[in-house]
This record gives sequence, structure tokens and C-alpha cells, in this order.
Amino acid sequence: MKHHNRFWFLVFIFSLTCSLFSVPVAAESYAGQIVGVDCARGGQLCPTDKFEQHISDEPQFVLLDADKRFYLLGNISRDTLVRYVSNRVIIAGTLNETGNRINVTELKVLRGDALSHYESVWQAMEGK
Repeated sequence: MKHHNRFWFLVFIFSLTCSLFSVPVAAESYAGQIVGVDCARGGQLCPTDKFEQHISDEPQFVLLDADKRFYLLGNISRDTLVRYVSNRVIIAGTLNETGNRINVTELKVLRGDALSHYESVWQAMEGK
């Protein structure tokens, strides 16, 4: 019985880990982290040293997924995105035909210690 419980515990941990890094999360939801476009081109997160200087120099921010692909984000301001640099997020929106730009309708940010507690922090206004 002890090995049976350990097996299911390991399956649970594996599933949880995979769910944190998978894209897309749902039909039109994409998970990853907000990073500067220059960092994304290198497939990395923004550096933590001189962080404020670094993000002020970034021309735009993108979604970087676990596979190191990045997506340009339309319909959401740089000022909104800069608040959530390096945060784990879920972006809801429509992927364009070329597959490199998401027209964002909602931004959710991981909050607290719960691994699946995402809080909606921005939504597109209807009619725009």
C-alpha cells in the first residue's frame, strides 16, 4: 500500500508541474511569463540585477512560454504589462494567423502560494 500512495503522489506532482508550463492552457488561453522582447529573443527571463533599469530599456513586453516561444501582445498597453514582468500569467485572447501575436482579452497573474490561483488583473473593454 505504501508504494501505491507514493506512485499517486509522484503522478500528482508530475501533473502539477506539467500544468504550470503547458501552452495552450485552454482553447484560447496561453500560459507563461511576461518578459521583455529582447530577453525573449534569447529565450530567457529578464535579469534580476539592475531590474528597473533593464525593464525601462525594453521597447515592449511579450509572453514567453515554457518552450521558449514568445508571443507579441496586442490590445494591452506596455504600462499594464510592465507591472507583471517575470510573473507567471495566463493570457486569454485570439492568436493571429501567423501564430506570433495574441490579441489579448484578459490577463491573469499567479497570486499567493497556491499553484493554481490566478487573479484577473486586466480585461479588454467591450466594444474596443
